[in-house]
Amino acid sequence: MFRKNKLESITEELKSLGWFDSFNMYKYGICVFVYMIVHNLVPDYFSNYIVFKSTPYNTKYSNHICVSSPLPIHKYGSDLISVKACNFWNNLPNQLTAIQSLPLFKRNIKHYLLGK
Repeated sequence: MFRKNKLESITEELKSLGWFDSFNMYKYGICVFVYMIVHNLVPDYFSNYIVFKSTPYNTKYSNHICVSSPLPIHKYGSDLISVKACNFWNNLPNQLTAIQSLPLFKRNIKHYLLGK
């Protein structure tokens, strides 16, 4: 399709088409899932999936939702979806995590991950 050798990367071609590579597709799905948990758009049994950090102090991040990641006991624990979800969410810019509309969040997270 792209006239490339099977060992050559097609990441840039995928980005030019507006498509995700496999890692960004995974990251997109996890970030949308965390967004839905944060805004109570999923069933109740997902509510304990992530733990929210809170601070009693008035800081510039006091209105910002941060999720705390469980500390993995060994290197295999760092691959848990709950740990990855917290890391992905906490590394997003505040402008993305503050969005209140799911369709708008999906559009903006796609542009963010594609680097547009």
